[in-house]
Amino acid sequence: MYKRFIRWASDRLADNGIIAFITNRAYIDSHQDDGFRKVAADEFGDLYIIDLGGDVRKSGAVGNVCGIMTGVAIGLFVRDSDSQGGGEIHYHALDDALSGADKLSALNKTEIGDIDFADITPDRNNDWLNQINPDFAGLMPLADRETKFAKTDDGEQAVFRLFSNLVKSNRDDWVYDFAQTNLLEKAAFFAETYNGALDSGAEPTDTTIKWSRDLRNEFRRERRVIYSESDCVPSLFRPFVVKPHFANFVMNDVLTKNHYEMFGADLRQPNKVICFQATGARRPFAALATDKIADFHLFFDGAQCLPLYRYTENGERICNVTDWAIQRINAHYGAEWGGDFRTKYPNGISAEDIFAYAYAVLHDPVYRHDYRN
Repeated sequence: MYKRFIRWASDRLADNGIIAFITNRAYIDSHQDDGFRKVAADEFGDLYIIDLGGDVRKSGAVGNVCGIMTGVAIGLFVRDSDSQGGGEIHYHALDDALSGADKLSALNKTEIGDIDFADITPDRNNDWLNQINPDFAGLMPLADRETKFAKTDDGEQAVFRLFSNLVKSNRDDWVYDFAQTNLLEKAAFFAETYNGALDSGAEPTDTTIKWSRDLRNEFRRERRVIYSESDCVPSLFRPFVVKPHFANFVMNDVLTKNHYEMFGADLRQPNKVICFQATGARRPFAALATDKIADFHLFFDGAQCLPLYRYTENGERICNVTDWAIQRINAHYGAEWGGDFRTKYPNGISAEDIFAYAYAVLHDPVYRHDYRN
């Protein structure tokens, strides 16, 4: 809403003037506000931003000047008829470790002319802060939707063909347990209660079990829970924490064809997958390899994965690293190393080598620093 107010104020401002707002700070660095940043820079000659921080949800900060959960910023938008457009961004951030009271005290004691603003040049994505390293666009993509759904090999333009979110149950207490005996008892009770409601024709209102939108949809489709102890498989629940998991299709909201393609019809076939934190997470990037299906909240904020192999409906194991990637990587290092390449890799760089290399790069401190945004 505050962006509408800025829009209305800008429309009513003459050729020379200033508008000032104390607002949510999200427009400074959120991806969704790139358009706002572009328009603001186009319409004003100078933008002075004082970032008061205090975004409790995003950074865990405790010092919010308004006593709210959302970060706060002061924005001074200056229009000058002599300016030729392409506004200059002047940014200053208060120490987010300060309390809200200390931040207000600092503002009260400081003249705006005494503030040491940093000049910012927006990048091509209209980012002011957390600008993306432009070299990233030239790197080989690990995965993308075009490759995942390509009908022919010519459509592959990424290292891995299949990628997927991890398993999301939305009822962890029912489908995970450290003790397999307890888990099977819980799963049997859940199946009996759910199927009983289905047989009775009643609405799914029994709060004895955990309902969700997806489970209600399965209920309306009259899909039963087929209880089988074979559905109990080991799963990576949290980093280095393996639990028995009752991987029943109905009882887990997001247990999809992708997961069966990774670990076979019984979810027990050998494979290796790289799990990594999904984009938009509030915590630092993380990656972990495993040989088991894994939980969506492995890193708490959601995770995706890249498998080394895939399994066909007939149970045949095939490579998930694309021929496109294998050919390009071998060609690159063959040209770079010359005759030494065949000495080191007489059979060429394999899919397993590429999988291991990708996992290593995701842990490289330099890579993580340079491409953290």
